[in-house]
Amino acid sequence: KATVYELNGSTFTTALTQFPLNFDRGLSNSAATSYTIWRPWVSSWSQVPSNIAETYPQPILSDIEFDVDGSMILGFADRFSHQLGNFNFSPGKTAVVTGRVEGDILRATKGTGNTWTIENNGSASGTTTAGTNKGGGPGGGEYYFGDLTVDHDEPTMGGLAMYPGTGEIMTTVAGPINTFYSGGTRRINNNTGDYLYSGVSSPLWNTVSGYRSSFSSRPIPTGDYKLYEGQNPASFGKASGLGDIEVFCSLAPLEIGNRIWRDLNRNGIQDAGEPGISGITVLLFRSGTQVASSTTDTNGEYYFNDANVSGGLLPNSAYEIRIAINQVSNTILSPANATTDNIDSDASLVGGNGVITLTTGTYGESNHTYDVGFSPNCPIFTNPQANGGIISICSGTPAGLTLTVSNASNQPLPASTNIQWVAFSSAQSNPYTLTGRTVLTPTATLVNGTFTTNVSFPANNGTAPVVYYVYAILNPTPDGSNLNCRPSVAYIVTVNPTPTGPTSVTGGIVCRTGATVTIPLSATCGTNQTPIWYQSQMSTDVLSVGPNYSPSISSTTTYFVACRGTSTVNCESASGNRTAVLAIVVSSDITATAQNSTCNQDTPKNDGAVKLTGTFTGLRYDIVQASTYTGTKTYADATTIPGDGIVKSGIANPVTNSGTTYTVRVFINNNCFTDYTVTIRQVLCSCGEANCVPYGVVKTKSGKK
Repeated sequence: KATVYELNGSTFTTALTQFPLNFDRGLSNSAATSYTIWRPWVSSWSQVPSNIAETYPQPILSDIEFDVDGSMILGFADRFSHQLGNFNFSPGKTAVVTGRVEGDILRATKGTGNTWTIENNGSASGTTTAGTNKGGGPGGGEYYFGDLTVDHDEPTMGGLAMYPGTGEIMTTVAGPINTFYSGGTRRINNNTGDYLYSGVSSPLWNTVSGYRSSFSSRPIPTGDYKLYEGQNPASFGKASGLGDIEVFCSLAPLEIGNRIWRDLNRNGIQDAGEPGISGITVLLFRSGTQVASSTTDTNGEYYFNDANVSGGLLPNSAYEIRIAINQVSNTILSPANATTDNIDSDASLVGGNGVITLTTGTYGESNHTYDVGFSPNCPIFTNPQANGGIISICSGTPAGLTLTVSNASNQPLPASTNIQWVAFSSAQSNPYTLTGRTVLTPTATLVNGTFTTNVSFPANNGTAPVVYYVYAILNPTPDGSNLNCRPSVAYIVTVNPTPTGPTSVTGGIVCRTGATVTIPLSATCGTNQTPIWYQSQMSTDVLSVGPNYSPSISSTTTYFVACRGTSTVNCESASGNRTAVLAIVVSSDITATAQNSTCNQDTPKNDGAVKLTGTFTGLRYDIVQASTYTGTKTYADATTIPGDGIVKSGIANPVTNSGTTYTVRVFINNNCFTDYTVTIRQVLCSCGEANCVPYGVVKTKSGKK
């Protein structure tokens, strides 16, 4: 049931006598169970019957308008459509449901005094519309039968608006212009109860359901306006998506402008604490002609509207905002369009003006995002270095710091101003502070462009890296008249310690018997370091990396080893301070020969010998009759090689042709020796013709005389 009361002061009186809401209102759509009869209010999903096809209308008397004849027009919203929404999960997330709004419009006739009577069978205020006897309203008919859209009998959302003199009521509906899953407004004729259309006579239909079922053949509404459309979670679909409607008697206001401020950090963005600039004259131009002037207030705000624009501020029209930049001394325009429009600077420099080119919106579309920042007129430092200027170097090596400078000319600074590099042990908010900083060298010239300065850092003689927070600043520091002209840009430089030399090295002594010999060398460095092998103190060619190096050489050679870190930056002990490692090659020019026995005519003399030739100084030997050395002598107890080199004499002539084999071990020193193997061969002795004369013996017979 519904009742309308009138409030006079603190007293309520009945204006519209209570009337029932249990009349048949048709179908919400083609679903047979989707009747739009009003239902009691419910508060949980479990109270809704399972067969209602997402329609369970619950009445809210949401709006009242009055026609020129005093008739009361009632708008009813559907509470269930608000509860259900569009494309939401049902409780338990078992299904996605889409609400269908089923509101209503009723008309009440003005009686005597302040009393009204609800419509009956399509009749009210002395008028009977074509909705009589067609169902859908109290008494079997509906006055405003033209509220149907698409295939829905009662798709209104409860919002109403009256503009006296038009003879129309405007309401919010689902499905305007007969579009599925949409929302907007519909205008209905107060005299006929039907929606607005043109070009055809009033269509004939017998029942509300018949009118609904033939919606595709109905004339296209001319008074509908669609505000949204879409069967997705981002839209309202067929559910309630609009509230009340209000009629403006004048056009909505249009206004542009907003704020001029000091952009202290020159980033083109209105940051916290950056003040507005008052007293700035802002001009508005249209088609090259000035049409308005405004002056910023104490907050730096300015505005243009109908009150100060000649001819009024026009919608959808091109304008220029101009600000003479010489109004703010020692400043320049901030960078334009650095971020979102509501907090960035929008002006570009054109001649001596900061200019914003714009096009206004329609009535009601005010735009307060036209802001202009003024930055301190001083050099601008930026860091173009890869990795944001995070650099790691070795102690004693300069860091190449790259800096981009712009706006370096025409500064309110001393001509001697240059760029100085200062370092701190922690990050700084103001690197111009005079305490706790280390001044680095060299300085850089203050000119526009991008350049790199090789900056030197204190030596790191410790064992751990030292981190410096480095800033490029102006030197000398700008004085108090230029407090906002103190640019800086940051770098982070890690100075890694230079490793000392190896903690130990091991050279090698090897005897060479062939053309070359391999000598194992080794070195040990500190933690997280590895040895690097070089040919000389200053060589840049690395021979080997690691604790062991085994070169193949023919003579004694000196190598040099340094230590290199194994972290990201491989710092190395300085060239010239490398540690020498000696590879000693020991060799001799000794040769060994076998001297076979000589003969005495046909008899061997057994005077075979083993002889060494070469330089014998400091050398000793031992000899064994064998094909390899089987003795136990060392250099200490071996025999000095005689001057004639004979280390074995009087060797008997071998009795077989295989001969007799001897091995001589020649000791060079305690660690070095060389074995020589020789064989005494059998000698066959015989007489030659010169030494052996043949003779004969003749036996003769002798007798006595």
